[in-house]
Amino acid sequence: AVEVRCRAAAFLAGSATLSAKLMGCDPDPDGLRGGLAMLEVLDRAPIRGARYQRWKQLAVSLVPAVRQAALKLLPKHPEIPAPEWALKKALASRQPGTVAAAAEVLAAYPGRASGKKPEAQPGEPASSGAPQSGGEAQRRAPEAASPDPAVIQALVGAQKTLPADATEARVALLDAAASLELLSLKPALEEACRSPYPVLRQHAERGLSLLGDARKSCNFFVPPDRGPEELNRLLLSPVRLDLETDAGPLSLSLDPELAPVAVARVVSLVEDHFFDGLSFHRVVPGFIVQFGDPDGDGYGGAGKPPLRCETSPIEFDALSLGLALSGRDTGSSQLFVTLGPFPHLDGDYPILGRAYGDWNRIAQGDVIRRVKIRR
Repeated sequence: AVEVRCRAAAFLAGSATLSAKLMGCDPDPDGLRGGLAMLEVLDRAPIRGARYQRWKQLAVSLVPAVRQAALKLLPKHPEIPAPEWALKKALASRQPGTVAAAAEVLAAYPGRASGKKPEAQPGEPASSGAPQSGGEAQRRAPEAASPDPAVIQALVGAQKTLPADATEARVALLDAAASLELLSLKPALEEACRSPYPVLRQHAERGLSLLGDARKSCNFFVPPDRGPEELNRLLLSPVRLDLETDAGPLSLSLDPELAPVAVARVVSLVEDHFFDGLSFHRVVPGFIVQFGDPDGDGYGGAGKPPLRCETSPIEFDALSLGLALSGRDTGSSQLFVTLGPFPHLDGDYPILGRAYGDWNRIAQGDVIRRVKIRR
């Protein structure tokens, strides 16, 4: 109901941020739906004066998805003055999605690190329609700029504090370092060039090329000293998970024959009550229901090393359970349930089992109250 009200209020408000319907659509003054609706209205006119003050509040929102949406308005609104303060604070955040949003702005428009205005309006990033754990900003040619030293320091710091499975945020930081031509971050690019994860190597090679090392190849990598810890607790038979949710009881059947390591990871997380209290953060009617992100913005994970892909020739049909990825070998804790057959997912995402119950009842934001294991 809150989402319906806020979407309608944003449509009716035009560019008027003081619309009574808009300001009262979300009972939570710091809520997700109200914040996103306000940003939609702010985007329709120059962000100056009182409108700028509202944007400033949303740019430091405690709701990750709202904060990230505010940051993503920066390239479209060059009239926003001195945005580097917001980018610096975002890079210092402990939320991988917020770090990624700021880094993606800097990668696409490095001039924003110094307050320089972008030269053109950006286009909207293309959507693949596939299960993702986040998004990539549209890439543009670097602009000449003298970055704020505080922004550079925040970029360096973010490299060191991200959790192990924050692959998208790491990729965004590598791209930002290359676009800003930060030689001080070249060691980070060289380290990523030797990473066992192909996504990081790909972006590192591109970044090193932009920094003048055009012949650098990142095909060689250093394998880890040991395999994933889940190899020590593989399951021998299927496991059922019973979910108590806002939409009623649902269940999942995990099949270790399809993806043994990923299934062991999920069962371990359930035993640690990781999923209890998390929301279904992404719902695309007729396509998927996605969950398993503590931050609720699609970028978060369990903080464990990324999982290698365990893809199989099994087809995705209605109520298949898959592992969400942001590139090869980037799985963590985010799972998705398909609401129909989708051949374009076949072979690209690991299948962990099947779902049971009426998953079409799930609305974005519904909460998983508790998950129980039935062996």
